[in-house]
Amino acid sequence: MSKTCGECTYIDLSTGDIYGKFICERKWERHLATDLECGSFL
Repeated sequence: MSKTCGECTYIDLSTGDIYGKFICERKWERHLATDLECGSFL
């Protein structure tokens, strides 16, 4: 099973918007929590 952005060390789950995207604090980008685009995982 692949890791997702929701498991990323730097994702801030309190920053979710109405589309289900969250800020990755390291890059300051918004990604869906199910994306595979976050680089640093727990």
